Amino acid sequence: FLERVENNEIEAFTSPSVIDEAAYILIINKGLEILDSKSPRKVRQRLEKDRNFSEKCYSVIKDLYLISSGTIPV
Repeated sequence: FLERVENNEIEAFTSPSVIDEAAYILIINKGLEILDSKSPRKVRQRLEKDRNFSEKCYSVIKDLYLISSGTIPV
């Protein structure tokens, strides 16, 4: 299904809450990778306290939000 959407064979829509949830997962996974950890709790705590770490984690979703807002055409 997603491959067909990506290949413009079919048109699909989603909701903002689905995009937010996907973004959250990407941010946490990026944090886990950076910290070389398996603890999402550590990532959440570090996100709150370390701006540099947060910027690195949030960079993974920058394009996602630009695309979803229509700023960058797909």
